[in-house]
Amino acid sequence: MAGSSVVLTELHWNSTSWAKVVGEIASLEKKTFPEHQSYPRSFDDELKNKNNGLIYLEINGDLVGYVMYSSCSSFSAIITAIAVKENYRRQGHGDALLMAAIKKCRKRICIGQGLDRRFRRPEI
Repeated sequence: MAGSSVVLTELHWNSTSWAKVVGEIASLEKKTFPEHQSYPRSFDDELKNKNNGLIYLEINGDLVGYVMYSSCSSFSAIITAIAVKENYRRQGHGDALLMAAIKKCRKRICIGQGLDRRFRRPEI
């Protein structure tokens, strides 16, 4: 997107943007995965665990996607959720989020990554 400001950010528990970002992510997840809704409290619980992480993508200040991951051990990690707003799909944002999560996990010396298939949309 020419002229757009694209920013990938890791969400840290209790950061100043925590409540705003978690609220937007919960809304995005509710629209993307209506059968499996996570609420701000569950994100709070998940991200308090030092083995879990969340990276979100903003374009011109608008949160358009996120990826959540869990490092199960020093050798493996699982992508537990990934979502991009519908009007931003098929533009490489999901790939960017996934690659950012893989890079973060590799810094933790993870050798393998996996995707939790419960979050797969049926039409994909």
